[in-house]
Amino acid sequence: MHQMLEQAEWMNLHDSLFTSDSIGLSLVRYYDHWWHSTALRLRAYYMLGCAYRDMGDKTIALHYFETAVQKADTLDSDCDYATLSRVFGEMGVIYGEQSQSYEHLHAYQEQSRLALKAGDTLLSISALGHTIGSYSVLGDTATMMQVANKVRRFYLQKGDRKQAARVYYTPIYTYACNGDYEWVRRLLDTYERESGLFDEQGNIQAGNELYYYSKGLLYKGTNWIDSAEYYFRRLLSSDYSMEASKSLLSIYEAQGNSDSIEKYARIYQQEKAKRAIRNRMDIQSVLLSESKYEQTQSQHQANQKAREAWMAWRLVLTIGVAFVLILFFFFYIYNKVRNRARKKDEALQLTADKLQKAEVEIGNWNMALREEQLRGEEIVKLFEAMARKEYNGKRPTKREWGQLTSAFKRHMPHVWSQFVSFKLSEQERLVALLTLIDIPSGGIATLLDISPQAVGNAKSGANQKLSGQRSASTLLITLRKVSQPASKG
Repeated sequence: MHQMLEQAEWMNLHDSLFTSDSIGLSLVRYYDHWWHSTALRLRAYYMLGCAYRDMGDKTIALHYFETAVQKADTLDSDCDYATLSRVFGEMGVIYGEQSQSYEHLHAYQEQSRLALKAGDTLLSISALGHTIGSYSVLGDTATMMQVANKVRRFYLQKGDRKQAARVYYTPIYTYACNGDYEWVRRLLDTYERESGLFDEQGNIQAGNELYYYSKGLLYKGTNWIDSAEYYFRRLLSSDYSMEASKSLLSIYEAQGNSDSIEKYARIYQQEKAKRAIRNRMDIQSVLLSESKYEQTQSQHQANQKAREAWMAWRLVLTIGVAFVLILFFFFYIYNKVRNRARKKDEALQLTADKLQKAEVEIGNWNMALREEQLRGEEIVKLFEAMARKEYNGKRPTKREWGQLTSAFKRHMPHVWSQFVSFKLSEQERLVALLTLIDIPSGGIATLLDISPQAVGNAKSGANQKLSGQRSASTLLITLRKVSQPASKG
């Protein structure tokens, strides 16, 4: 079995992908007992986590990596710090993919600390470099820069100027987003000269395209608009096309270029919708993975309990216990099976509850997407402009009111049906509709040509019919609740 463990570790070290969990499960079954050392149990669970990682089941992989950490004993003089540091590194990768910034930061901090204990200075600094992005996301730019400079000094001491310059990739983006252009210039100078990521035409290596966005923000913020436009355009064909189209749209809006405004407004809305759908699919994938994990765990626990029962029987037969002890053993097994059945029923109920919750959450994401699509309608933008009095006091025509109502019914039929079901008056419906698309009370009064008092009365009346609370200020909260689909069961 030890040879199997070493072979699995060799495969993992040389990037040979596991195609099943059979080896990992065999190792865990063999080593996960008190008579084996904590180091061996750590290594077995680490291999099982790597198997699920290669099979694409990140949620299950993360569970076994966490179990591996629990098996380790850092107070033991023989603690395998090298393996434990790699476990935290794997956890950091998964947390990063799931945008869990705090967990991502903690995992790589632990990897850096443990790798240093294991004497692997290079891995310790590399792990510390991964925390730079977490500090940026969490808004701690001071610590971000302290860590970046520490990592840079290490690589410079090693004579690796390229890697030392590449440390500035995230700080450049962070300072550009914050509008601190003096810092951006200082860091860009080093990055462009020493990183070795650029070809002779100034193109950066694939995977580092966020550099174009940072450079575009720098030029835009310092009024070099043509240069900013150039770098934003280079970003259009990358994974950051939403940011690129949004930035180009802001430039053309400032220039009053109507053709380009229409073009990039459309592109931005399309990319924004794609991003929302992609994020929703990622969340759905995690939820489905969690559900699969629950089922897999139930099966593994059932198999484990069956093996334990067989071992107990063999032990009883081997030592020849008395008839009374055999009866007691049957009673024990009976209770164990009954409890196992009860726990299995509870686990199945818990899984069903999670699936129901996921169904509700997906419905909420769909509703949020419908709201976003509604706000992208031209008729909604027209009403927003008239509410801001951008058309010299022009008020909507009857035809425009009809177009707005039709758009609302098309995107939010459930909400409109609630208006009808609770018998809201025509004015209450329109006030509630305008409130839901975030038009302030003053703008509503302008659009409907009524007094602010009348707007408040209409909000109170609509709120009372929908929720039983006669309050104008909480109407939007009520509308958000009404817009959520009812859960099944």
